[in-house]
Amino acid sequence: MKNEPIIKKLRRSRGQVNELIAQWEQSGKSKSMFCNEHKVKHTTFHGWIARRKKHTSKPQKDISGFVSLQLNNEKRAPFAEINLSNGVCVSLFQSVSAGYLRELFHK
Repeated sequence: MKNEPIIKKLRRSRGQVNELIAQWEQSGKSKSMFCNEHKVKHTTFHGWIARRKKHTSKPQKDISGFVSLQLNNEKRAPFAEINLSNGVCVSLFQSVSAGYLRELFHK
């Protein structure tokens, strides 16, 4: 049996991986060319990019029925206020239907 050389895999930290990806993005080189120059397997590099994309572009979880709200610093007086028996005060800044209020308080 021949003595075959032992090839040890080089493990890079997340920071090193992110740095390599940033260098590639700035380089303007193809992935193949960049991988050859930095001695990185092409499939490994693709995996890093896919993993990074997955972690940086996670969609926010659906919070049933809620939408994003942009607030400004302008103070407005409420259209109506409803004071509940438990001490909670609900301020409405526009007219709403009775059905809306029923849904709001029966959930």
